[in-house]
Formats: sequence, structure tokens, C-alpha cells
Amino acid sequence: MVTVEFDVGKLERQLGAQKKQAAFAVMLTINTLIANVQKLAVKEVDKFDGGATPFTKKAFRFRRATKRRMVGEVYIQANRPYLKTLMRGGKVKPRSSKTGGAGKSRTLVIPAAMKTNKYGNIANKYIRKRMTGKNQDRFFIGSPGGQKAGDKNYGMYERIGDGKKLKMLIFMGQRSRTQKRIFKIDTVAKNYIARYGSAILKNRVRKALATAK
Repeated sequence: MVTVEFDVGKLERQLGAQKKQAAFAVMLTINTLIANVQKLAVKEVDKFDGGATPFTKKAFRFRRATKRRMVGEVYIQANRPYLKTLMRGGKVKPRSSKTGGAGKSRTLVIPAAMKTNKYGNIANKYIRKRMTGKNQDRFFIGSPGGQKAGDKNYGMYERIGDGKKLKMLIFMGQRSRTQKRIFKIDTVAKNYIARYGSAILKNRVRKALATAK
């Protein structure tokens, strides 16, 4: 989290007779900064291997400051909790699922011998289509040896040929994993504000003074 504060009183003293424009200038500055940080967040998250999905890139929103509420913020929508884990690091645990298998056993769903989408993810409904489709007998979720969920061989398999040969499509034998902090948008935002914040404030002061009545 990055916090930036402006001393409106100090700016009012600097503007003298036009001090009434100080709050307006600060509001414009805050809104410019948060809009640009939001764009930076989208750009940074898109640097991951395969790029970010449209769903992920739409996660970043911002609330503008107003003259009455001189606070602006960039935030991540609540239904993208994985982004906060990428920002802070921590444990990754399974999501609830209605597709069966992984959701019921509460294990991670990790691609094995299957083709992922262009973002490196398992496509939506990949499991459900195979477990409930016309060829569902070719697929099963479990372990060839009958071990319980969490076993190193537990996953989604495809029966090849006469069914004697099996191919693991998705590995489901891991209940959690540790995620390193790789999405360092807070550092990127801090550096951006340190570099451009003063210049943006000066520019917005000029704009505020130019529009003064």
C-alpha cells in the first residue's frame, strides 16, 4: 500500500490571494496520480508469462477525490484475491469448485499433460466438459492405485486406447503451495509518484489558477 499526503495549508500560503484554488489543484493532482497508477498496475500485471487475462486486467479500479473528500485510491476488486497474494506472497489454497474432483477434495488444480490456454491457465469448464460429455468414460479423477486425494498420483486422467494406458491431464495431489511476492505494483507506484508527483502538482496548480473566477 502506498500513501501520499499533500499539505493543502502550505499550498494555500504559497498561493496567497488565490489560495482558494489550492484544494482544487490538489484534487486534480490526486486524480491524475491514481488514474496513472491504475494504468501502471494493468501494464505491470500484463508482464507475467503469457500475459494477464482480460478478467485480471479489469481488476484495478480507482475512486476519485472530490473537493469534499480529498482522498483518492486505487483498489483491487474483491473477487480477484489471487492478485493480493501475488503482491504480498503467501499460501495459495484451492478455490471452491462445482466441477467435482478438485473442489470436493480441496486440492490445487495444476496442468500436467494438457494444453493450457494462451494465458497458461486451464480453460473454463475444461474439467466439466470431459467429466460429463459424451466421451466421459475416457476420463476419471482419482489415483490409479486408489490412493486418497492429496496423493502424488492423484489427478484427472485420460484413458488411452483400450484403457490400459493412462495419461495425467491435471495434477490434483497438492493441497497448498507458497507463492512468492512477484507483483510489486506498490514499489512501481511509489517510484512513479516520487519521480513525477511534484511536476504533476505544479502543472495542476497552473491549471487551477487558469480556471479561477
